[in-house]
Amino acid sequence: MENKSGYKIMIINQDTFLLEWNEKPSEILLSKLLFLRKTLERKPEVLVCRTGYRSLLIQLNKKIKNLEYWNQYFNKILSKIEKHKKLQGKKWIIPVCYENNFAPDIIKLSKALKLDVNELIHLHSKNTYKVYFIGFLPGFPYLSGLDPRLHYQRKAKPKLNVPKGSVAIGGKQTGIYTTDSPGGWHIIGFTPISLFNPKTSPPCFIKPGDTICFQKIDSNSLKDIEIGLQRGDYNFFK
Repeated sequence: MENKSGYKIMIINQDTFLLEWNEKPSEILLSKLLFLRKTLERKPEVLVCRTGYRSLLIQLNKKIKNLEYWNQYFNKILSKIEKHKKLQGKKWIIPVCYENNFAPDIIKLSKALKLDVNELIHLHSKNTYKVYFIGFLPGFPYLSGLDPRLHYQRKAKPKLNVPKGSVAIGGKQTGIYTTDSPGGWHIIGFTPISLFNPKTSPPCFIKPGDTICFQKIDSNSLKDIEIGLQRGDYNFFK
């Protein structure tokens, strides 16, 4: 079912539906998705809302009986979004050590991209990245904003174990591995910041709509930050 607000609504199962927009991912669309999600999460019958690049998955605590009611409700919410200020997320400064010991793929990737290693690091750390959604691994942020000069295809043969904290590039994206995991992205650095901790509430502090900046550090600073994190006095929120 398509409608005037530009999305298509699809029933996934008896209590879940998906809203999908036929447009390219953008910060304007992200603001719509986050505004809609924030509003829906206040409704007692909504169990789960999950954003994608251009979609919103909604699960209810009951069966979907009247799809037209929900369609009209979504349109009503979206008609109000222009009256609200753009949603502002938090800005996180993520320290990254790009030294070879922590970046096993950086030399090979720089050669493939025909860039000096220092230029690769500069291009990666100079931009501000927008968090669109969390997925793939618990707490793994999908980011926009990677410089096109760093776009490169994923590995033909993924590694069986990429260490937690690895900062990597794959395709048109960069990301941070939040747990030890198989992976096919090119590892160019390491951060001591843990983006996911199942023992905390919430387990993931970064949210869609937030921004991330990568800050280049050396191995000595890495050790100091790890000590600060253990003491609980290192601040990476700007």
